[in-house]
Amino acid sequence: MPEDLKVTVQDDLDDSNDDSDLDTDFETGIFVNTSIPVFLVGFNFGSREAAQLVALDTGSNLFWVQCKPGIGGNRTFYRNYWSGESSTYSANVRCEDFCSSTPLTCIPAPTFCWFVLKYLGEVVVRGNLAFERFIFGSSFDNQPAHELNPLFGCTIKNSYIDKFNRVLGLGPSGISLASQLDSSEFSYCIGNLSDPFDKKNMLIIGRKSGGVEFSTPLIIREFHYYVNFEGINFRGRILGTDKKDLSMDNFKSGGGAIIDSGSSLSFLQDIAYEKVEQAIVD
Repeated sequence: MPEDLKVTVQDDLDDSNDDSDLDTDFETGIFVNTSIPVFLVGFNFGSREAAQLVALDTGSNLFWVQCKPGIGGNRTFYRNYWSGESSTYSANVRCEDFCSSTPLTCIPAPTFCWFVLKYLGEVVVRGNLAFERFIFGSSFDNQPAHELNPLFGCTIKNSYIDKFNRVLGLGPSGISLASQLDSSEFSYCIGNLSDPFDKKNMLIIGRKSGGVEFSTPLIIREFHYYVNFEGINFRGRILGTDKKDLSMDNFKSGGGAIIDSGSSLSFLQDIAYEKVEQAIVD
C-alpha cells in the first residue's frame, strides 16, 4: 500500500492519562432500518458537514459516495453533497498510485483519476478518486468524533438505489477504509436488528474484539473474504453433499462462500441448492 494512502485518525477523547495506542482505533455506530436491507454507517462529509448514511459492505473495497447534486432532491436519510462546494475536497490523485491490485478500472486524465467499478447484478459505478474530510461518531451516535481524510470514490453515475448514499467498503484491497487506516483487523457487531440505535451495533477498526465464542478462518481471494464451506446441516441432518464440492479447494467451480455484509440474501452453488431444495420437499 502506498505510504501516502495511510490515514490519520483524530480522536476527541482526552487520553493524556492513557498510555494505550489509540492511533488506529476507530469506532462508530451501525444503524439498522427495516426499509433498507443493509447495515448503515453515518458520518458528516466535507467542509459543510453534509450528513450521510452509507452501506457497510465487506463485499466491496472502495469507499464511495454520490457527489453529483440534485439527483432526486434531498433524501430522507442523507443530504445532497457537491464536491464543488467543499473546501476540503481534493481530486489531486494519480491513478498509478492507487489503481494497481484493486478491482477498479482506472482511466488517467490530466486533472482526474477516473474509475469504473462493477458489482454483481450489473451495478456499475463511475466517478473519480479524491480525498475529502469525513467525521464519524459525534452527533450520529454519541461516540467520540473521528475525523478522517481518506481516499474515496466521488461518483457521478451509478445504478444503486437511493435510500442511502452509497458504500463504505471494508474489503481486503489497499483502497478499502480498513486498509487505509493501516489496521490488521476490524469487526462489526449487531446487538439488536429491531433497534436502529442499539449501542451494541458497532463498527470497530484496529481493536481486538473479545468474548468470541465461535470463529472460522477467513480466506482472501480476488478482493473478497471467503470462508471454507464444508457441509450443510438441515433440521439436524447433515445433507449428502461432497465436502470437496463445497470447500475452497474447489474455488474455481464455486466452492467456499463470500462474507458480504452488503447482501441481505444467502446464495448457494447449484449442487448445494439442489440438496437443500430436495430436503425441503422431503
